[in-house]
Amino acid sequence: MKQIPCILLLLLSACEKPEDVPERAFYHWETRLELTAQEVGYLQKLLIKTLYVRFFDVDLEAGVPVPLAEVQIQSVPSGLRIVPAVFITNRTIRETDPADVRLLAEKIVNKVIQSGQVLGENRIRELHVDCDWTEGTRDRYFALLQEIKSRARGWQLSVTLRLHQWKYAARTGVPPADLAILMCYNTGDLERWEESNSILSDEALRPYLDRVEPYPLPMGIALPVFRWGVIFRDGRLVRLLHGLEATALRDPERFTQIGINRFMVKKNTYLDGHYLYHGDRIRLESTDAKTCKSAARLLRPALRRTPAKTVALYHIEPSLIQRMPYETAERVFKAFSP
Repeated sequence: MKQIPCILLLLLSACEKPEDVPERAFYHWETRLELTAQEVGYLQKLLIKTLYVRFFDVDLEAGVPVPLAEVQIQSVPSGLRIVPAVFITNRTIRETDPADVRLLAEKIVNKVIQSGQVLGENRIRELHVDCDWTEGTRDRYFALLQEIKSRARGWQLSVTLRLHQWKYAARTGVPPADLAILMCYNTGDLERWEESNSILSDEALRPYLDRVEPYPLPMGIALPVFRWGVIFRDGRLVRLLHGLEATALRDPERFTQIGINRFMVKKNTYLDGHYLYHGDRIRLESTDAKTCKSAARLLRPALRRTPAKTVALYHIEPSLIQRMPYETAERVFKAFSP
């Protein structure tokens, strides 16, 4: 009989509250959704239940909002919840007449429904909207979200939140949504050549973490696991080359290394389909598990009054499994567990 209290204690300690453990998710931001068997196995082993899939962008063409970079859905693994994501440029919000906000919302919802038909009936339960709004576009953007929500067939509405919008919520406003996912990347000064890593660093993250008040919406967290090349010409940022690795710059006739993760173009050439000129400079940036885990250690105390309900990594693509194998990604996710 004396053993019963001990058994009960063990059972209670083993039964963590489900809400204490954030749900795991990934972003998919490419224009073709066709996961390989290796990628599917990777997600399953990590217990990923949700995939935020960019369905399309909304940007201006000849002054008119249009869908761009539309996803081609080739296959969807069973058991994986697909959340359509729509990226809306801030200039689209700024240039849309308030009288046309309702029409824009209707077009976005209809396009999501059309693009999502391949998923099967009633597979969509949530719509994810990504927009880096400003104080000048806030009211129009929030009105757009309200209109989207009123037309979205009862879907949950989630939105992205930048660090400055999270910290200065009283000034920037709180979007009318059901969930906000805090995008914990692009923290540095992308356009400054001397920047060590504009994607994510503890130094750039710390100034945002003295927020005291809980955020008014349920929160999620997104951490970066991507890489890119930042191209400078005559001292100015001219292009981002997503997924660029150092192996693509090993040709000594075309490129020369001038520092850690920094290269110079030696002669006019093509790189990933883009034309570069002699003298252009390239800064390679990436994140790894060490960077993400360090960010998690900083974020957890700052989120103690608004715990993360979802932790997502941005984003799944073919080379990720080699750069961040299962065991490494697992440690990143566990950094947010109780």
